[in-house]
Amino acid sequence: MVDRITRKTEILARFPLSGHSVPEYENESVRQVLEGNYRIIHRVKPDRVEIIAVIHGARELPPLDSLN
Repeated sequence: MVDRITRKTEILARFPLSGHSVPEYENESVRQVLEGNYRIIHRVKPDRVEIIAVIHGARELPPLDSLN
């Protein structure tokens, strides 16, 4: 699973707007892609993509400001 998540994050480097916005956060710059049961939460910046969390889909998301 770690390898699959890593490969998914490498795709984000080429296609930062992959996936969709995270409805819980209501912030268009915070997006997610799914890999298996995991949500890869990332923030799109002008010059980079930041992975801010990898969370199992059954877990509740923490507040966005706690992920900074």
